Amino acid sequence: MIEPVFPRKRPHKNAPTPPGEDVAALIDPEHSDEDFLADLEKASSDEARRKLGLPAVPDRGSARTSE
Repeated sequence: MIEPVFPRKRPHKNAPTPPGEDVAALIDPEHSDEDFLADLEKASSDEARRKLGLPAVPDRGSARTSE
């Protein structure tokens, strides 16, 4: 027996919701998306993890071990 499909409770979203006034006040207009992505790349580096005292991320190479 096929179960009935219930109607969606939330409305369909056709466009992104702009940030609230509290968030918009924190946005630096001189900090572009490219700057954000560059900062994110730096923060995700092994050196950044070492400076924060976090364990290094293991290599994502082959799971096979060479013998």
